[in-house]
Amino acid sequence: MELSPAYAEGPAGHNKAGCSAVSEKPKWTLGTVIFLNETGDGDAAVATHSIQFQLINQANGYVAGCLNYFDVPANEDPAVVINCGGGADFARRNRYSIRTQTVFYPRSRTLTINETWYCDDVDAAKP
Repeated sequence: MELSPAYAEGPAGHNKAGCSAVSEKPKWTLGTVIFLNETGDGDAAVATHSIQFQLINQANGYVAGCLNYFDVPANEDPAVVINCGGGADFARRNRYSIRTQTVFYPRSRTLTINETWYCDDVDAAKP
């Protein structure tokens, strides 16, 4: 009798053909960007800033939604950390959950991405 292990179910796109190869040089598509800079009136209306966007991972097709409200002090370019979520994986935090965090610098309009994802298109035993 032969036994085969039952591998944990991976997140969306984990077994997409080419996932591992594309992950060697990760790429994302940035979409649906909404950046608001509400200056307020100095009296009743408060100044507020927000950014909202989607990130699509080209390796697995995973779409993460990102949103944050923040303050921008004069003459500063604060690091705005945004924990993003998406799809069913957002509610299902398990061993192979996709986690996406971005850092946005509002004055320089710079964005960095830190995302953990899994590909097992080459070997299901080694995601």
